[in-house]
Amino acid sequence: MLSNLGALGASAGSLACCSRILVVSKPHPAPIHRWGRGHQPVVASAFGSKWSQGRTKHHRNSTLVTRSSPDKSAVDSPSPNNSAKESNGGGDNNGNDDGGDDGGSGERSKPEWAYIDKEDAKTIFIAVGISLLVRTFIAEPRFIPSLSMYPTFDINDRLVAEKLTYRKRHPAQGEVVIFKAPESLRARGYGSGDVFIKRIVAVAGDVVEVKDGLTFVNNTVLDWAPPKGPAERPNYTMPPVAVPPKYVFVMGDNRNNSYDSHIWGPLPEENIIGRAVFKYWPPQKIGNIEFPVPMRAPELW
Repeated sequence: MLSNLGALGASAGSLACCSRILVVSKPHPAPIHRWGRGHQPVVASAFGSKWSQGRTKHHRNSTLVTRSSPDKSAVDSPSPNNSAKESNGGGDNNGNDDGGDDGGSGERSKPEWAYIDKEDAKTIFIAVGISLLVRTFIAEPRFIPSLSMYPTFDINDRLVAEKLTYRKRHPAQGEVVIFKAPESLRARGYGSGDVFIKRIVAVAGDVVEVKDGLTFVNNTVLDWAPPKGPAERPNYTMPPVAVPPKYVFVMGDNRNNSYDSHIWGPLPEENIIGRAVFKYWPPQKIGNIEFPVPMRAPELW
């Protein structure tokens, strides 16, 4: 009896094996069209979302497989090869597959960068806000439009001017500053938004004079040499000028090609925007801006 049961079990196992083989050996054929086999479904996208065989659009009895994922960021334009085949099919959507549910309206989908969510907008807003705060209260970049400060700066040189130092002390002799046009310059046709760059040669209480091709401050010759001073001796003369309180006297390092205080007078300290401290362009000139040693230490506010 046991041998009979064993024989029955073996027969059942062979039948199951045969049925399994029959199932596996019977492939599911892809639909055949007159242009060949149909498209095979895509398994996954580059973004990791699942793809499936979506709705079909009929173009001359051909079957076009599209995505069913509603994720707008994953929408891709059709490849040129597929577009050519579909356009030849003369479908109701001009052969363009937009991957959406617009019913073949032919509307183009927006590019990925056009979809900005709340987090992206928040990041952009914070970045712009920080940039404006830094430029307004800490430092700002500037470029040189003329040769008035040559050889310290050439045309199109770029620099950074910081704005924190003069919140603690008065400007010092020898420092390079950027400033808004004072009243004396606005009276000569310049706008209040025009910005200039010069070097401070004297501060409040000093007396400046130009004679014999030399600049004197308190009867002492300024013998600053490039890159801390003028490129050449001035070919003009200027009678002694006393610098009033809260004013500075500024001149360009290119003495004979500079529209500065020897023409329009001392500069109010309140018009100073910042102190030039770093040159970042061109690359071969990158570095800190050197200042000559002042005659006396700057005064604190």
